[in-house]
Amino acid sequence: MVIMQGLTQKEILEYVEMARIYPLEVRFLEFMPLCGSGWDIKKVLPIQKVRAIVREHYDLEPLQRDREVAESYALKEGPGRVGFIASLTESFCDSCSRLRLTANGGIRPCLFSDLEVSVKDLLRAEPPDNDIIQSIRLAVQMKPAGNMFHKKPFEENQDEKTYRDTPMIRFVGG
Repeated sequence: MVIMQGLTQKEILEYVEMARIYPLEVRFLEFMPLCGSGWDIKKVLPIQKVRAIVREHYDLEPLQRDREVAESYALKEGPGRVGFIASLTESFCDSCSRLRLTANGGIRPCLFSDLEVSVKDLLRAEPPDNDIIQSIRLAVQMKPAGNMFHKKPFEENQDEKTYRDTPMIRFVGG
């Protein structure tokens, strides 16, 4: 769930309670500046506040993160897990292994980047697998070391112009 200012401690704990009862992972994701999201820097609830609330009420056992975007924990009180994704306040760009396929046939190496490898025409031509692999490799090689939050993490007093709509979520004509 995307967390935002105004979310109460009671609401946070109600979500974690689902993971105490059921074998599922509840994930808390910081509000990010995505197109059409009603972005306002004042709505950001830093993940460390949510994590602290959860830790006050549940025993959390850290799980190995590897290249996962979520910092996940097993709940000692039940079968589920809880995860925290801090895209703004605790950048994880240096370990991100995600690629994104856009609706118009592009592979994007970063959600917050204009970089893209077009594969639409390639895939329509039914090429040999090696050609597809080469396009994916190119996208991986283009992957930036960090996004706009990586070098200058979220700061509450930072100029809101720093947080522009991302190029990944936009209308694509044609």
